[in-house]
Amino acid sequence: MISTIKWVGAAFLIFVLTLGLLGCGGGQGDYPPATGYRYIEIEGTVTDKDTDGLLGGATVIIEGTDWSATTEDDGNYSISDVEAGTYNITASKSGYIDQTETVTVEDDTTVGFELIELVQYDLMIGSTAGISVTTPGEGTFTYDAGSVVDLVATPVDGYRFVEWTGDVGTIADVGASATIITMSGDYSIMASSVAVYNLTISSTEGGSVTTPGEGTFAYDDETVVDLVATPVDGYRFVEWTGDVGTIADVAAAATNITMSGNYSITASFAIEATEVKVDSITYKTFGSGKHLNIIVSLVDDLGDPVTGASVSAMLYHNGEKYEEFKGTTDLDGIVTFKVHKHEPGCYYTEVTSVAAEGLKWDGVTPKNRYCYKEPIGIEEIPDQMVVLQPMLMP
Repeated sequence: MISTIKWVGAAFLIFVLTLGLLGCGGGQGDYPPATGYRYIEIEGTVTDKDTDGLLGGATVIIEGTDWSATTEDDGNYSISDVEAGTYNITASKSGYIDQTETVTVEDDTTVGFELIELVQYDLMIGSTAGISVTTPGEGTFTYDAGSVVDLVATPVDGYRFVEWTGDVGTIADVGASATIITMSGDYSIMASSVAVYNLTISSTEGGSVTTPGEGTFAYDDETVVDLVATPVDGYRFVEWTGDVGTIADVAAAATNITMSGNYSITASFAIEATEVKVDSITYKTFGSGKHLNIIVSLVDDLGDPVTGASVSAMLYHNGEKYEEFKGTTDLDGIVTFKVHKHEPGCYYTEVTSVAAEGLKWDGVTPKNRYCYKEPIGIEEIPDQMVVLQPMLMP
């Protein structure tokens, strides 16, 4: 019985000693590692890349493990008892960009880091009337150097995006409302817009607007738009009607309009006149009845006055040729011939020719007659308009 107890005690002591030896061999103490493993030291220095200054307080970690170290004031670090292998080792410090090195270690290894100071820049964003920057917003934003920032400008109804202005050197596309900017400095940028207006164009019977066409068209503010109205055969252009305040010449078939609002305009056409006729010939005395005006009025076959027509006429006195006249009609389609100190008797005017652009004279002289008897014993008589009398043929 006593021998059995001794044997059990000896066996327990051997078991305890064995556990102790195994425990020491698996840790990071003074005992050698198990067969196939070797513990290594990784050390190095962390510095500022630009100044070569030593960086204390930097953290160095071996990614995917619990191994890490913090640099002393002299920038040095040391990680002991690292197993052989290939690791990603990262050094980081507040205010600097992290740096990662991939290292294969088999013996004690030195790994140094040169950290780049983390620089930040301000981006100031604004916009003109009619648009806003919805991404990232408007105001001042701070970004790390090298950051790529999304930009989105959104116009309101009646406006369109034009371009980005300001410090646009690193904007990918200044003409795109959705683009990016790369931060490599302090920048101030602006999203610009322009008002857009609608021009609605139509025409009456007898023609059409061939430039820019008919319908509704959108144009930027202050755009000058060419207008061309083209009549069909038998019609003529009359004028532009509607919102014509910015049309250069409302009476011209080919003109332009400046867009500073929403406008609706119409090209008006009318049947084209083909003939000119003498509408009337009247007489009026002046200068106490001693002198005579012969008033000839021309109209076209639509009843409108004919301006700028050349008219020739022969005045007859008591059936004999008396005086020949030639003149041009005014804006009212009237030409006036003057007879000074006309003699007593009866007068008749015959129109001999009429030349009006684009019109053919019908060749007809309307009935007209004026008879004058010199007053006896009366020094003056008032000027008078003579009523047409039955025509006295020469």
